Amino acid sequence: MLFNHIILLLLIIFILIGISLWRKPGIGEAHTLNGSSMRKWIRDNGYQLDFLNQTLERKKDGKKINIKNMGNEVSVRKKCGVKNVTSQLMIDNGIPAPPFYVCDPNLSVEDNMANIYLKLNPPFVVKPTIGTKGQGITVDIKTYDELYEKVKSGMRNSVWVLDKHRYNKCQVEEYTQGKDYRIFMHNHKVVDVVEKVRGAVKGDGNSTLQELINIYNEDPKKRQKGASKGHTLTNIDEKYFKKQGYSLDSIVPSGKTVELSGVINLSNGAISKSVDINDVHPDNIQIFEKCSKVLNGVNLGIDYVSPSISLPYTSGGVIIEVNSQPGFGPHRVAHKSSPKIYKKFVEALFE
Repeated sequence: MLFNHIILLLLIIFILIGISLWRKPGIGEAHTLNGSSMRKWIRDNGYQLDFLNQTLERKKDGKKINIKNMGNEVSVRKKCGVKNVTSQLMIDNGIPAPPFYVCDPNLSVEDNMANIYLKLNPPFVVKPTIGTKGQGITVDIKTYDELYEKVKSGMRNSVWVLDKHRYNKCQVEEYTQGKDYRIFMHNHKVVDVVEKVRGAVKGDGNSTLQELINIYNEDPKKRQKGASKGHTLTNIDEKYFKKQGYSLDSIVPSGKTVELSGVINLSNGAISKSVDINDVHPDNIQIFEKCSKVLNGVNLGIDYVSPSISLPYTSGGVIIEVNSQPGFGPHRVAHKSSPKIYKKFVEALFE
């Protein structure tokens, strides 16, 4: 009986070690080498991935890289994981980021509101200082009453986040109108750029808006071109589509597109479109590289808003967030799983 317990315990330990290696923060997470499509491409195209020894080998020249060392340090993930810390680093280093204010929990909502209007100009964005997937974010707030309600709610939801060792507070910043881009950086170089487009449904003349949303979420064939397999329309913003003249009960005319949220996030039903690197203004390339160096990140996903990425950042472009664990999915989807995008990502590791 004791022998069986020892064997079981050893088995559990080996399983936990295996899971730890598989999920080890590093290139395996940041580049999602865990993904089945990426692993298949690696096997079929002259590379060998060894998670046990944390290596990736290029067979044609025998060169090996340590995938563990290709990940971001904990300090980088901490800086990117708290939005006001990231924004302040950008501002302090002359990198364009929206002016912001973090609500003081020791002050009343009214006093925080006064401070916001003293420091910032509308329209506003309200978001938690710690969060992912666009959750808890409201954009394009123009009135005092709406801002008051969002700030009040955000302050009420301020909680201690154990792994960040700080409170998740309510952050307000100036809203920047424009196109939303994700820039994937590796070793301070731009690897790929995609444009993120907010989630939407197209009317058929018979279905209500709610029915169209349900159909979109339940049937992958009904989703927008450029949506990944797992994306659904979540966290929809009633205020946003009411501005377009629709409620959930409205019949949407045939061919009419209704956008469902001002928050453009790939986990929120947004889609991704490829951007030719040659269309990115050289000044923007430089500012992305500077951002990467300031944060000292190996792999970063920079979220950038601008009227157009072909214009210099001085034309109104700002970095709104930086992701220290950027996924490969948006880029794979934008490039329609072209072998070129897999090769671009993998070869970047060997440079």
